[in-house]
Amino acid sequence: MSTQKVAKHNTRKLLMKGKSKKDIKELVVPLVKTPPQGGIVPPFTVFLHMRRNVMVVSVPLHRVPDKIVQFDADAKRFLLDTTKFTRKPFHLEFTYPEGITVDTSSVDAKIENGQFVASLSLLSVPEAFKQKTDGMDVAADKSRKRKRSGAETQQNGGAEAAATTKVTKATPPAAAAAAPAAAQKTKKQPAKKQKKGPSESSEKQIDARAVSLDKAMGLIDELSSKEESQINQKLNKEKEKKAAFNAKEKEKRQKKQDKKQKIDQLVDELKREKDEQEQEKKPLKKATPRRVSFAEPGKKAAAANGAASPAKKPARKAAPQKKKKTAAQ
Repeated sequence: MSTQKVAKHNTRKLLMKGKSKKDIKELVVPLVKTPPQGGIVPPFTVFLHMRRNVMVVSVPLHRVPDKIVQFDADAKRFLLDTTKFTRKPFHLEFTYPEGITVDTSSVDAKIENGQFVASLSLLSVPEAFKQKTDGMDVAADKSRKRKRSGAETQQNGGAEAAATTKVTKATPPAAAAAAPAAAQKTKKQPAKKQKKGPSESSEKQIDARAVSLDKAMGLIDELSSKEESQINQKLNKEKEKKAAFNAKEKEKRQKKQDKKQKIDQLVDELKREKDEQEQEKKPLKKATPRRVSFAEPGKKAAAANGAASPAKKPARKAAPQKKKKTAAQ
């Protein structure tokens, strides 16, 4: 026989709209036997709702189909089985504690939001639980009686005050005549003081109000002057920041311009040096020597004429005269 304690956090959801937690009594239930092979004992909660005379059993069955859940409640034991569901094979079987009998004819079982809740009506409850509930009922009755008695005393006090006022009105004329005379003697002096009192008190009140107004105006002036000084300080700081920012920007611009000028000067100097080097590297033109011809003046003229008219064919040369003479000989 193994036992399992009830989890407290589940009872808040399953109070069944009870008036207070004092009406609920948690139970430790003995398990009948260990679950079959592959079975798991799920976390469960058993408690008694004494005002409704009901025993409630709650078991979390998240994502377990309704068709697979097998539920049976006898007069002696409670059974819940989901071993057909291989993912969560739960098996819960326990007997009721001693002194508790259940009416099996009126059993209500539901599955809502993955929570199995079964409510079983009770036929008999142990005397220990009854005594606690009876004591609670007696205390509740006493508190109700005290409230009622307090209300009645208040009503009776009001009635007595009204009766005293009526009795004073119904006093005899002799006593009534003596009472106002004594009251006038006692009230003469305070009446004179009351005449002077309102004027003095009003003057004091006016003076106090004037002083308070002066103080308030002074405080307002001080606060306004402080605020103005703070605002002026902030404005001056902002102006100084702007001036410093503008000066920095001017310096940056001047530095950029100086850099550009230096770069331009360097580029110009480099270009000049390159031009000078190129001019130095170019070779000078060599002077062509004149040819001197030692030809005869007649040949020079012919050559000049030939150069002037190159299209004309040269004339045929005449045969030498010496050969002709030889032939004639």
